[in-house]
Amino acid sequence: MYISYQQDIDQDKVNEIMASLEQNGWQGAPIVVWGDTLITGNHRYAACQALDTEPEIITLEEVFEEDGVDFSATHEECGYPTSSENYTDMFYYLSDEIIAKYGIQF
Repeated sequence: MYISYQQDIDQDKVNEIMASLEQNGWQGAPIVVWGDTLITGNHRYAACQALDTEPEIITLEEVFEEDGVDFSATHEECGYPTSSENYTDMFYYLSDEIIAKYGIQF
C-alpha cells in the first residue's frame, strides 16, 4: 500500500475521480511513486483503491530519466533522502514541464 503525504483526502474529490474512472477510464499522467511513498495522485490512488482498479504508475526514477536528469547523482547530492519531506530538494532538478506534466507539488 502506498502512503500519501501531500494532503488529507477530500472524499468529494475522490468520488468525482471515481465517477470519471468508471465513465472514461484512466485520464492524465500516471501517479508518481518512490518506494512505498506516493509523490503525486493521492486522490486518484484512493479512487482506484475504492474501485479495486490498478492505477497507472511511474517511479520517481523514471520521471527523472524522462527529463534527462541523473536520478542517482541527484539522490546522492541531496543526501540520499528517504522520507517524503526530503524528496522536495530533488524536485528542484526537474524541469517545469515535467513538474507540470506529473503534478509534482513542493
